[in-house]
Amino acid sequence: MPEIQLPQNPKFMMITGLLDIRQGPARQRPGQTLVYIAEANTGVILAYALPWSPNAHLANQPFRSPLLLWSADKLATAIVPAE
Repeated sequence: MPEIQLPQNPKFMMITGLLDIRQGPARQRPGQTLVYIAEANTGVILAYALPWSPNAHLANQPFRSPLLLWSADKLATAIVPAE
């Protein structure tokens, strides 16, 4: 995971994407959605998987669990051009 030092005025961007991985039997596992959060000044990007429970889904019950940090990286340059 890259060193994260937030700038004085951070600028965040968020987008969702699909996660297509082999799913084995488990009480809780990553769903098929990722949330990407980027800090535009530093180029640090974190990807979080949304947890999913097949048992809760089959029982039509709400399921609460923290997001799972899936991956982290840093771009070679910042995302937002200088103003």
